[in-house]
Amino acid sequence: ARGISHVAAEMRSARFQGETAAACLTRLGPAAIAETYRQAQTKKRK
Repeated sequence: ARGISHVAAEMRSARFQGETAAACLTRLGPAAIAETYRQAQTKKRK
């Protein structure tokens, strides 16, 4: 759950004013989302 909440927080900060969540996810792309999730999981293990 921590990884998902970290991704959600990053997405909130990355969204442009008036941009939908779906548009932001599309703009960021799966690689950026996966990297954010991976970083959250790595921090969790330390």
